[in-house]
Amino acid sequence: MLRNSRIGMYVYPVVASEFTNWRDEQRAWRETAVLYDQSHHMDELVVEGPDAARLLEGLAINSFANFGTNRAKHFVPVSPQGYVIGDMICFREQENRFILVGRSPTANWIEYNASLGKHNVKLNRDPRSPSRPGRTSRPKRRPAAGPTAIGPRRGARRARDRRPGHRPRSNRTPRPSIS
Repeated sequence: MLRNSRIGMYVYPVVASEFTNWRDEQRAWRETAVLYDQSHHMDELVVEGPDAARLLEGLAINSFANFGTNRAKHFVPVSPQGYVIGDMICFREQENRFILVGRSPTANWIEYNASLGKHNVKLNRDPRSPSRPGRTSRPKRRPAAGPTAIGPRRGARRARDRRPGHRPRSNRTPRPSIS
């Protein structure tokens, strides 16, 4: 169905065209590794403060009981009636600091609930690239996935180091950190 779509490939603003297809991507993360560029297509919402965990856990269907720092989890907030609002990936950077990455409606829901004033939190939102024309600087988000995911960055660096005239700065390749 997707590969036979009459509307063609969706070209995402501010991102260079891709030269492969969905099937290659699926095969890569299942059998080898893939390096995604998720820097542009999702909102980023930072929630911090003494009540940050209480706010987020109060909105989510999943518990934060065993959610330690330097970990990530799937965050699924619901309405008071139990209807799913959306989802985001929630990174717990510090005890009272979370970074949520996902679609705008979910970030809107968290912002709305924080604005009710029941929690001592501070929010900082960075919308997806097409929602902020003229602003290009943004932290890069390039996660790796797949059974051999520890190696793609190393392989990319080695390929770059083989270019004619390139002199590597070091023989040591830094190990990527995996969240």
